[in-house]
Amino acid sequence: RRPLAPNDAGGGGGGAAAATTAADGATAGVASAAADAERELLKSLESCPGALLSRVECAAYEVLVGLHRQLGWDELLKQRSQVFLMVDVPEGEDAADEEEDDPEEGIVSSELGSSYQGSAVASEEVPGRPKRLPKRLCSKFLDRLFQALHSDLGFFNDWRREQEQLPRRPAHSSGALWMQRGSLATRLQQSGQAELAFRLCQARCACPRASLELLGIYAKCDHAVEAVAQLAVLCGIAAPDVGPNDARPWARCGGWPDWLFEAAAKLICRFDISAVHAAAGQLPDVCVQVRFALAELLRAAGDAGVEGTGR
Repeated sequence: RRPLAPNDAGGGGGGAAAATTAADGATAGVASAAADAERELLKSLESCPGALLSRVECAAYEVLVGLHRQLGWDELLKQRSQVFLMVDVPEGEDAADEEEDDPEEGIVSSELGSSYQGSAVASEEVPGRPKRLPKRLCSKFLDRLFQALHSDLGFFNDWRREQEQLPRRPAHSSGALWMQRGSLATRLQQSGQAELAFRLCQARCACPRASLELLGIYAKCDHAVEAVAQLAVLCGIAAPDVGPNDARPWARCGGWPDWLFEAAAKLICRFDISAVHAAAGQLPDVCVQVRFALAELLRAAGDAGVEGTGR
């Protein structure tokens, strides 16, 4: 008996099966490459200079971001060059020396090559003009802030380009990546993008941090109902099994969690206790299961004297 040829009965089925297997393999390869790219991006966002700033640096960084939003990047660099003298770090300099917090050293660029002579000339008083202060070296503290801003702007611009190129593409990224992107947008004072990222993070996982960030965003915008809804979500995360039969839902663990009670107290002080109760009555049906826990939290806050009447 002769073997079956490709066109014989049964040969077409084998070819279709092989094609399906190849297509599945290609899809798996694309998914694996996308997962690897997401892991690399997540690692980069977690270790970028902006994510590693200290609390003191974050306060100064907020001012720098505000200046960038007013002036733009090019004008901000121009203004910096008019105030500070920028010098390069010599090649081969020991890393330990770079970590010294000397306020009279900087490391960003070589925009000016005239050293202190230009600074001395600039400080000379010119007849008919006000006296100009001499330039000083940019400190490493400020230099780190500019590096963080440059890095954050790069990540943010890549994100926006991705949105513009694929506007209808569903967002398949993980909750961890959207959490990092929300933090990035928060640092850059982009509240719209921050809200989008935190909402997408919420849609993928139960993340108290994302809910706290959204609560803060809505509170600043005076959106009481949305802010109270996020407080209800936090109650659901912290007490998923609380029901009407639990007279004191937190008695077993010694009281309300401090972070949750603090969030409720800040919200009450922002809107007043009566406004918060009114907003709680307008919650969507999805929050019905956590309304009891929310009511108990607000009652505990009222018993503690947190009413917001002194706003």
